Amino acid sequence: MATMPKLKEEEEEAMLLQGQANILHYTYNFVESMALKCAVELGIADIINSHGQPLTVHRSNHSTNCLAVHRHQLPLEPHVISRLEKCLRGDH
Repeated sequence: MATMPKLKEEEEEAMLLQGQANILHYTYNFVESMALKCAVELGIADIINSHGQPLTVHRSNHSTNCLAVHRHQLPLEPHVISRLEKCLRGDH
């Protein structure tokens, strides 16, 4: 008789763990979609395309900051663009 409550507790723990995994999955998907939105709004693809070759992080930071200033936004710190690039590459 003592095994029934223990089995129920294990099932509840498994369900709770699965629920937490689902929440994290949806959260990461949201973050990825917002990173893509930021990249589009900053025109990162246009910046890379205008150079006609792969850019270093330093050069893409400079170009993105020029674009942000042009659009009357605050200049972006280099670590922000680096984090955005990592997210877009899937480096979590």
